[in-house]
Amino acid sequence: MENIVNPPKIGSLSFSLTVCPCCGHKFKGSLKDGCTACEAKAVGEPLARPEKELPSFGRSLFVGTIGAVLLLVFFISTFIAHLERPAFDLNFWSIVSSAEIAAWRLKWMAIPFSILSIWIELKICASIRRDSKKFMWSKFAHTGLAASVLFVLMIGTLIGVTIPERLRLRQRGFEAGQRAKVFMIDKVLFDYRIQYGTLPAVPSDLKKLQDTDGSVALAMEYLEQNSIYKPSSEIAEVNQIPKKAPIGKPVASTETIPTTTVSFTNYEVRIAGEDGIFGNEDDLIIRDGIISKPEPKEVPQKLERVDEK
Repeated sequence: MENIVNPPKIGSLSFSLTVCPCCGHKFKGSLKDGCTACEAKAVGEPLARPEKELPSFGRSLFVGTIGAVLLLVFFISTFIAHLERPAFDLNFWSIVSSAEIAAWRLKWMAIPFSILSIWIELKICASIRRDSKKFMWSKFAHTGLAASVLFVLMIGTLIGVTIPERLRLRQRGFEAGQRAKVFMIDKVLFDYRIQYGTLPAVPSDLKKLQDTDGSVALAMEYLEQNSIYKPSSEIAEVNQIPKKAPIGKPVASTETIPTTTVSFTNYEVRIAGEDGIFGNEDDLIIRDGIISKPEPKEVPQKLERVDEK
């Protein structure tokens, strides 16, 4: 019994408290005197540790499993993305494209989890290295750590190389949305001119049109809130309205006094660009359905921001 080494007493390092195995209560003193909460007492001395302990593989298995699962999730996501392609092929660049799609799908879920797992795995691998005799499968643990790091690097690389193209697609989408609004506005203004023979003086005049699909309301709202509408006229229609002859002239002769009625035949709409500010280079100018960019002389010094609703 001389070689038996009793384990240290379970307790807090800062307060040297004893933890009762029955109720979990912490107290100062020994279990031989009894727990102050449940009055449980130790029935004997703690069991001695065995002379030889087998090394543990739990930590190494945990780290290796996490790394393998991360890579497996990435490969499965890539395979699913590849199956969704119109034509299934084993071309290298097709597989890379599928991997890029999988990386974007996994970025919000897998990257935070993998970074947290790498931090935990580093701690576990450090503990395994400190006591290599107590823990086995050290290479398996470090392989799992390398797999987790590889997973993060692949996700980050595949996302990084696609950012420029995705920015271009985003810009194209914004331009397509702007063009769709331009075509809708031009159609509504054209319908108004066909029905009333002139363009509306103000956007609120579009209420006269019958709105069957909601495009009139959208065009009127967009012209009033997010753009500057300016109708103009190049040709003045002259209507001859007959007037009675003044007193003193023969009744047989009749004079007509011309009265001029202005009919708006052209329009200009200025739409703020993606930044929502009027008066800079990214504005769109629509003249009778033709889209153009403002010239330098058309850019005012004072900029006005559009309130986004």
